[in-house]
Amino acid sequence: FDTELAQLAGLVDSIDVRVGEDKVHGTLALVTATPTSSTDASALRQQIDQILGRFTVRYEVRVRDAG
Repeated sequence: FDTELAQLAGLVDSIDVRVGEDKVHGTLALVTATPTSSTDASALRQQIDQILGRFTVRYEVRVRDAG
């Protein structure tokens, strides 16, 4: 995920991916992103979904308030 999400570099102040066990899905990746002050949070979430949607690993996206 890190390699694919690197293309968001100009849109985020930070992005973190943590992968762990999930009782329902087996594996769950938690993606936490902090957008730049000029990036719309909902647009960022859509871009993350578009990038990660082709992977089979279940993921959850959390977008924090811009810093």
